[in-house]
Amino acid sequence: MRDANGKNRRHGLKVGFCVLDVFRFDPSAPVNALYSCVNQGIQKGWGDLYDSTLDGQWIDITGCRNGNYTMELEANPQGIILGVDYSNNLTTVPIRLANPARRR
Repeated sequence: MRDANGKNRRHGLKVGFCVLDVFRFDPSAPVNALYSCVNQGIQKGWGDLYDSTLDGQWIDITGCRNGNYTMELEANPQGIILGVDYSNNLTTVPIRLANPARRR
């Protein structure tokens, strides 16, 4: 998680348990799931889902000030999982921390 100046403020490690086709988000993607826990992978246009009850699905923001931040998420950062194109493994999401009880 980076602050408004781009400085890294928090770091987390999301641990995957099983990489598979869970939901289809692109209408042009294949209709049927191809990958499972036995044959792991994710097709183009499909996504995987890890709910909050699984360990490692969070980042500790204790002590962070209210304000704008950017979550930077990278899949397979060391290239361990074989892929055709690694250039699309990084995404960013803007977030705002606003705790009404703690105004700073």
